[in-house]
Amino acid sequence: MAHEPVVQEPKARHALTRLTPLPSPSPGEPPGVTLAARPFLGKINLRGDAADADFMEAVTAVLGLTLPRSAGRTARSALATALWLGPDHWLLVTAPGQETALSATLRAGLRSTVAAVVDVSDQLMTLAL
Repeated sequence: MAHEPVVQEPKARHALTRLTPLPSPSPGEPPGVTLAARPFLGKINLRGDAADADFMEAVTAVLGLTLPRSAGRTARSALATALWLGPDHWLLVTAPGQETALSATLRAGLRSTVAAVVDVSDQLMTLAL
């Protein structure tokens, strides 16, 4: 009798899971700085002309936010947080697992404009300080 092969899905592992956390400070001691991984957030690289009204309107319609247009600015909606990277460049951060559907929706909404939508989720690590 032949046996069916057992197929197991690979488990996602974050590079920082192997680090040992530092002990908590003693009572009355200042907390200092903590570093924590925020694993598996979706990340989408968005490129387009911020001066193009059609591009900006399409992004707003899909994301429910207006893209920030200057350094150090962000915008947030229920779907994503947009981080300004340059005059025509944003990083969209989504909840884990939402990046594929959101990328597809953005591509469809931006079909009539000059834009680029690239899922870069596995390329970047998110850390919280």
